[in-house]
Amino acid sequence: MASLRRTAAVRRHRVLWTAGLAAWFALSGRGPAVAAPATPVNEYELKAAAIYNIILFTEWPASAFDAPNAPLVIAIVGRGPVADVLHQLVQTSEWRGHPVVVEQVAGALGAKRCHVLYLASSEHTAWARLRTALANTPVLTVCAWPDFARAGGIVQLGMERNRLRLTINLRALKAAGLAMSSQVLRLAEVVGD
Repeated sequence: MASLRRTAAVRRHRVLWTAGLAAWFALSGRGPAVAAPATPVNEYELKAAAIYNIILFTEWPASAFDAPNAPLVIAIVGRGPVADVLHQLVQTSEWRGHPVVVEQVAGALGAKRCHVLYLASSEHTAWARLRTALANTPVLTVCAWPDFARAGGIVQLGMERNRLRLTINLRALKAAGLAMSSQVLRLAEVVGD
């Protein structure tokens, strides 16, 4: 039993690292040639790994956490393949001493208690309501819906010619009281600056 859990954990971390590296190389168009992974990484794994890596390069104010060991909460609104993969990838992960947990939420109340909000593209019609509820709160908003960043979201994920494309709304990022590494900003199209 322990061996099966260990094997699943090793596979999850291998997919995360492979997808993360692939995401960064695909975003930057630079870097060494990377051999194709033994297990092909699909679009959903790539997007989920990008979300995880963006979290690693984002700073939240200390006031965003109730306690020094409080979890970093990723709230998911809606269902879809990226959300499913994200659940699997972050199991047993930590962000600077905070365990990372994923919760399915239905509305604004649950979204206000998180650090990262992933809005499934199928739920983009809820964005206007969520945007109002999350105004000036330290929540990193992420969605693959086209024009999400221009509509006030922080991180928009997209695919272009089989490459992951990031769009980041700098104004929304600052309004949320968050900071993001310049390494990520250099790899993204930045709007709202």
